[in-house]
Amino acid sequence: MLDEACFEKLVDDLNSLTIIISGKDDKGATKTKSFTLKSFPGDEFADEEVPTAVVAIYDHKAGYGGLNNLSKVVDGVHWFSREFIADVEIRIHARELKKGAVMFHPRDITSSILTAVKKRVRASWDRILIDYYGSVIDDSLHAERDYQDFVQGTTESMRLLRFQVRYEEHWTKMLDDEVPEGGDIEAIEFGVTDGGTDTPTTVKN
Repeated sequence: MLDEACFEKLVDDLNSLTIIISGKDDKGATKTKSFTLKSFPGDEFADEEVPTAVVAIYDHKAGYGGLNNLSKVVDGVHWFSREFIADVEIRIHARELKKGAVMFHPRDITSSILTAVKKRVRASWDRILIDYYGSVIDDSLHAERDYQDFVQGTTESMRLLRFQVRYEEHWTKMLDDEVPEGGDIEAIEFGVTDGGTDTPTTVKN
């Protein structure tokens, strides 16, 4: 499974995202309203007064080739890795908003949220997933569904965005107390003292 800390970072990355929508009043003047998005983990639409994005990640499966790779050997320890692919669902919900004489339609609000979320996912999530040798699968960012037909006659709108992310897991077939301390040695630096003696300093991962 994708690391819980990583999942929390992905969810938090959408929290407090600023959204700006525009509309016209009864005189035809353009009015704008800004609001902040609330995001949290879950697998259902959130019935909140403020616009929300609920994030779920599930259906993990083996990625390329479905093979374990011998990724490295360190101090005689064999480390393996495997690519995984996970499905992501972001469920967007909003109610109509009013600013003065202008009423902003909930479908316009969720449409603006969807655009902002897609841009955020493309621009920011890769930076979080890189720590897990992962990334967003960009060409999967197109599965959208508007649930407006199911909530006609109400003052709310719901949309669903689905896409996929890839990441890697790494492990060794040894218990923790059997793995030698240390790790890769990247470099050895030498400093010269006043007495002319080289003093090596080992720099590890």
